[in-house]
Amino acid sequence: MPFQSILPPELLEQQVQLPPRECVSWKGGFLEGTRNEKGQLIIERILSTDPAAYLDPELSPGSIWQEKAQP
Repeated sequence: MPFQSILPPELLEQQVQLPPRECVSWKGGFLEGTRNEKGQLIIERILSTDPAAYLDPELSPGSIWQEKAQP
């Protein structure tokens, strides 16, 4: 099946390098995100069964996760 495009084929074959993702656990489930240059986790996604976790402004996408020391 031919693929028709105005872009040259070389441009379509290039792969974009994405930063590595990381999953960390917290009391309500897991947080997925990438690390910035300071080593802080920038939240991209929440994995939780608690509906209230999705309404927490501290866990909104783009926020920086403040990792607390666990005993």
